[in-house]
Formats: sequence, C-alpha cells, structure tokens
Amino acid sequence: MTNTFIRNALVVAAAATSLFGAPALASEQTAKLPEATNSLEIPFEDMTFADSGFAAYGPRRPDDHSNRDIMVSDAYGKVASGPHATITKFPKGFKSALHTHTGDYYAVVISGVMANYRPGSEVKHLSAGSYWFQKGGEPHITECFSENCTVVLVQDVAFDAQILSK
Repeated sequence: MTNTFIRNALVVAAAATSLFGAPALASEQTAKLPEATNSLEIPFEDMTFADSGFAAYGPRRPDDHSNRDIMVSDAYGKVASGPHATITKFPKGFKSALHTHTGDYYAVVISGVMANYRPGSEVKHLSAGSYWFQKGGEPHITECFSENCTVVLVQDVAFDAQILSK
C-alpha cells in the first residue's frame, strides 16, 4: 500500500464529509478540524497502531485475549477525544454486535473486503476504494471478510459504540 493511496483515501473521505455533510457543517455545534502546523507524511509501514479497546462485541473485557480487537492509528485528531481521521484495522472474521455510534462517520476501504449494514438489509461486499456513510444513532453491523481489512474513518466527534445485542 502506498502513502499516495492513503493520502487519496483521506482526501476522498474529507471530500465526502464536505459534500454530504454540508448541512451539518453549517451547525455551530459541529467541531472544526484541528489546524496543522507542518506538512506530514507517514508511510503505512511506519504507522503505530494501538488497541482501540473495542472488539466484536463492544468494549473489550480485560480477560479476553481472542485477538478480535479493532486497531487504530490516528491520522489527525484523536479517535478517543474529538474530531479525527483514523486508519482502522479489523481482523479477518471480525463481525460486530449490533451497535450504534453517537456521531455520523464516513469510511473508505483501503484494503480487504468489508461490509457495513443494517439488520435485514442486503450485505454488500465493499472492496478497496469503496465508501460508506454511517448515520449516528442508526443500528448496524460491521464485518471483515478478508485479511487486512483497513479503512480510513473520518468523524467530527470522538469514536464510541453503544452495543444493542451480543
């Protein structure tokens, strides 16, 4: 995977945020993106990924060592505390519990085959270059069908998840 591809994925996600999120951006409550002080390039191979604290069923239990965790690397902002673009990796076979998020988010698949769907709807396989928008508060399931499922996730609030079923 090239740095150009990651940069392009971020540009697509940011453009989608600008185009599809225009009404929300007009709100005074919508957070602004952090100011950058210097240009920055980080090759994918040099990114540091950390345990997000979330697994397929929701917040990871301390006694669980199943390696089903979502791993994250912040591209800008902080995933846990506010507006962010985050490179997010899911393990093969990951299937979330039915859940919601407080805020809307935009995702671009940069590797692997994913799905993000509402119960009862068609499960569409989303390969590299595919895009989805997830409305905050809407119940959904997220899955990884292949090795190396990686997405760029852009959100104007901190990431969270409310588990509706296990």
